Amino acid sequence: MPLRVHLMKINMYLLKIKTLSLLFILILFNSTLSAESIVEIYNTALKEDPVSKSAQLAVQVSQYQQEQAEGRFYPTATISGSISRNELSEPGASSISYEGKTLALGVSQKILDMYSYEENERKKLLLNAKQLDYKQAINDLIIKVIERYLTVLSSEDELNFLEQREKAVIANLQQINALYRKQLVSIVGVYEAQAQLDLLKSEKITADANLASAYERLYEITRKRITSIKHLNHNQVFSFPEQTIDSWVSRALEQSPTLAAAKEQYQASGKELKSVEAQYYPVISLNLGHNYQDIATDNTPRPETNISSISLQFSQPFYNVGINAQKREYLHQLDIVEQKVIEIERQLEQQVREIYLKLSSDVLAIKAYKKQIETEQKRREAMQSSFKFGTVSVKDVFDADISYYKSLKEYRLAQYSYIKNEFLLKSMAGELSEQDLIKLDKKLN
Repeated sequence: MPLRVHLMKINMYLLKIKTLSLLFILILFNSTLSAESIVEIYNTALKEDPVSKSAQLAVQVSQYQQEQAEGRFYPTATISGSISRNELSEPGASSISYEGKTLALGVSQKILDMYSYEENERKKLLLNAKQLDYKQAINDLIIKVIERYLTVLSSEDELNFLEQREKAVIANLQQINALYRKQLVSIVGVYEAQAQLDLLKSEKITADANLASAYERLYEITRKRITSIKHLNHNQVFSFPEQTIDSWVSRALEQSPTLAAAKEQYQASGKELKSVEAQYYPVISLNLGHNYQDIATDNTPRPETNISSISLQFSQPFYNVGINAQKREYLHQLDIVEQKVIEIERQLEQQVREIYLKLSSDVLAIKAYKKQIETEQKRREAMQSSFKFGTVSVKDVFDADISYYKSLKEYRLAQYSYIKNEFLLKSMAGELSEQDLIKLDKKLN
């Protein structure tokens, strides 16, 4: 009786699995029609990304600052004037009422101002640095999208493999029950199969949670609920990097936006030091002016006068304790920035070499796991055939299944690792662009 009840429960469970499978197929068909591509996800994330937006705003602010510094080279023009009503009264004389008018025009043009020149050059370098920071922010966003997209794919793979294993265990359980009824296997085999099925249920719960979490991380960067994405074509070729590791290091040291921005900051610090030194240089300005007035400074009437003037103004500071201290401060600041550049160079070189080696290792891993899949598939089929004749145990069958799906999982994880490392390598070399996402999207289906 207990065995009959047990078999009825299994049949009901199988019916439930078939129903859920049909529902899953319908949902999968519907979601495939609306699956998000990685380019669509990136474009959505770009609109919502606060980091790249801040970097873009920083570029605009730096542009305005550079325009202000450049404005010191242009002439300045001023105009001022006044109209007054006056009344003059003296003892023994009648009062006199009169109007007074003054007008002054002035134009000034700096001919020599080394401080303004160095400040303008510094602002140009800072603008370049901000533009490079923005480029790096875009690269970082592409990498973030890639990582989170691949996390969703690996989570879906994990859940899919567990579901396939579950179906295999259920099929094996039916076969074990049939053999048990013929007394060809012991009750231990039945319990072992049931335990394996219960274990898979708990693993599926964890896999479901991981998949939901992976989609939440996509929502974080897109602010859009995504329910389905395109999957990778796993039959494509994954090849070794075309250039040598030293070539990639050289390209990174020449083109990395992060390193280039740090170098621009270093040059800007050098210009800041020169700006301090330039405060000891003379400043020469050419001034043009014209004044009209028919009233004196004490508001007494006077004949109309027009005075035009041209002057060359010169100023030369020759002693300032504060400037000397500021110069020493900026010398040390320049050394600090230089050390930062050296640190970034060394870190960049180490990271490029590490990613290059990982990428090469991914290629070897993909080839090895592909061969392992073929071997594990044959072993799995052999175990299933041998079990029918009672030459292997239930545990042997399940172990073969676990090894087979593990090799499938590792094979795909190696492919995802290759894609991520390929994008990281291009990002470090300053060669990553949206076109790389478009190329990757063509490999998704």
